[in-house]
Amino acid sequence: MANYNHSARPIVSPPSHEFASTLSSYLNFEMSFTGECATSGNIETTLNYALLNPGGMRLYAKSSQTKSSGIHANYLVDPRRVIVRDIRGQEHRFSLDRNRFEFVAHHTTESFLETESIKKAYYAEMERLAGLVQLASTMWIDYIFRQSYETSPEDMDEVPEDLAAHTVHAERTMESVVEEVREHLGAEAGSLLSGRVRFIIVRRPIGNETHHEPLAVADWQTSSDESRLLPMRMHMSYGRLGTLLGRYSSAHSWYYLRHQTPSEVMLIKGYDSHSGATKFCLYSSLKDLGCHAGAPRRRSIEINALVFG
Repeated sequence: MANYNHSARPIVSPPSHEFASTLSSYLNFEMSFTGECATSGNIETTLNYALLNPGGMRLYAKSSQTKSSGIHANYLVDPRRVIVRDIRGQEHRFSLDRNRFEFVAHHTTESFLETESIKKAYYAEMERLAGLVQLASTMWIDYIFRQSYETSPEDMDEVPEDLAAHTVHAERTMESVVEEVREHLGAEAGSLLSGRVRFIIVRRPIGNETHHEPLAVADWQTSSDESRLLPMRMHMSYGRLGTLLGRYSSAHSWYYLRHQTPSEVMLIKGYDSHSGATKFCLYSSLKDLGCHAGAPRRRSIEINALVFG
């Protein structure tokens, strides 16, 4: 298997996709989530979907020149009440190809304290995951840390870039994946793009089980309608990329893994060029205000991979 180990760039994924003049004003607009504590299993909560810009403008989000001013975006937030079902004990029923996400048991000795160790040792560990080991070639392009905070975002002077994302979205547009292949692989890009290309996110909690702000994912079998996706261009401090916002559908079935542990790795397929494959996975962090305040705050690492063949 050919491996493309690429140095991690100092970037993070978008913390959220908001409609507001600033991120701070958006968070004041829609952070009134309610929900049962994650210990009870299924959660009734609010997820933020998106609507088109009322003026018909192409959707964008961009960071302002002043950090405290947050992120400027031009779409409408559409908060909807949903049930997010706990799949604890049923993980085997979900797979990367059928549902666009799956959970894999994998213990790591990585401390996540040293950049070089993450890029060399941890990337190598992840290539041996059951969901990736049979794939032809993998190139790790970046990693990010994600966390929740005890302080409400609207009370922060500066909203951190690693804030958990609270808008329903899919990770990459086709155009953005092609751009990343060309950026990282240069002369090899043409031949690789003529074959199958996948964008996969690998997420693992760090240190503790996930209690606050677990990640909710929509089963692709209930969310495969591409006409309900809204492409948006991100112009951020860490780079430019294309992402997809999700419009609401009552057909969506949402799931999460209650108290996900550091030895339970989540794989999400963010894009797949294969004509017969599932194309995207909608996901969002969910705010669970019923969770005990003393429970450990969420902290996780996400690594992004381009997979060829």
